[in-house]
Amino acid sequence: MPPQIAIFLHGLTTGGAERVLVRLASQLADEGVKLDLVLAETATGPYQELLSNRVRLIELGAPHALLSVRRLARYLRTERPETLLSALNYPNIVASMAVKLARVNVRFITSARNVITPALPHVSLAKRIALPSLLRVAFRSSQQVICVSEGVSADVGRITGLPGERRPVIYNPLDTAAVARKADEPLEHPWILPGQPPLVLGSGRLVKQKGFRTLLQAFSIVRSTRPCRLVILGEGPERAALAEMAHSLDVAEDVYLPGFDENPYRWMRRAAVFTLSSYHEGFPSVLLEAMACGVQVVSTDCPSGPAEILEGGKWGQLVPIADESAMAKALVSAMTTDAPDASNRLSAFAPELIADQYRSVLLPQL
Repeated sequence: MPPQIAIFLHGLTTGGAERVLVRLASQLADEGVKLDLVLAETATGPYQELLSNRVRLIELGAPHALLSVRRLARYLRTERPETLLSALNYPNIVASMAVKLARVNVRFITSARNVITPALPHVSLAKRIALPSLLRVAFRSSQQVICVSEGVSADVGRITGLPGERRPVIYNPLDTAAVARKADEPLEHPWILPGQPPLVLGSGRLVKQKGFRTLLQAFSIVRSTRPCRLVILGEGPERAALAEMAHSLDVAEDVYLPGFDENPYRWMRRAAVFTLSSYHEGFPSVLLEAMACGVQVVSTDCPSGPAEILEGGKWGQLVPIADESAMAKALVSAMTTDAPDASNRLSAFAPELIADQYRSVLLPQL
């Protein structure tokens, strides 16, 4: 019997989209859906541990996602899945080419995980020219484009001209019970002991998009008026620049960059404030995770997702992009107030509800 659903990703790296889709695949497979997770590259990374043993893992072994077109087409001809779901820019482009090359009857669904237009100024000229055109072709060739937020859906609409019914919005899921269990795990670090200064936490890939330089500048403003500390979880090409910036701002002794942590929730549970400082996002699930850990949230009002998640500021403070003064003021306010009880808000993102929404798009005949 052929798989009902095949999900195509480039690999199992440490990105938020990959983690969400691995958990979605596991949720659907555990509910009885016959599902393949197809990777362009070889499976490496911590998310393998999150994958249900009911999911069949297919590794195409290509050196790069863009070089896996023929291998994915061969998989489609051999296995004949009912539905192919691809996610993220390059896998969406590759999957559209592979479907055309394979010439098989497959329901092809793409997924847009981030805004495209606001990101273009931050990429190379070649990508700025090519990416919108390639994604336009990929999105138009698919039956539907699942978007992770209303902002992403609107951006896809501007790029493609597709009507609203072709770009449904399905938010990312959040397993609050799993987050709570992970948050309760022990954490040994002198900064989280009783009586220590309040901890400001950031998390994400150390890249310019995440705006960690703004966070550092805001932290230095707050640090000049009161004791506090900053931890930024994640790894990436901005590490050296951020470390140098901390020294130049004379806050290095109160800034810690521990790298990628498989369990950021234990840090969230012990932080005074969680901060998202990004220039652009798609649907930053990390805000939901922070809310589930009971920590105050400060976020840039970037396109897109934060304003939707926080309902315009009801569940956390929204500040302008790249405004260190506004962020510093929000951090001080957050340090001195308790986080709201967001349990009712978070129930809208329950994994079983989100899985049902995906199933209705991926397997509408059921």
